[in-house]
Amino acid sequence: MAMAAFTTIRPSDVPIKNPFVSLVKFYKNWNAVRQTRETLNNLSARELADIGMTRGDIENFARRARA
Repeated sequence: MAMAAFTTIRPSDVPIKNPFVSLVKFYKNWNAVRQTRETLNNLSARELADIGMTRGDIENFARRARA
């Protein structure tokens, strides 16, 4: 009786990420969140209301900011 052999070893479809590139992306994202938060915190309550936001919305909105 003949047996077939299959190999499951193959190159990954996902390239290995460069740690430096990942660090730069992390920093850019962190800085975008920081700048957005700072800008929105500098607005008055009236200005925030004009754009449909409250102080409580700032953190969630800032976290959605992307570089």
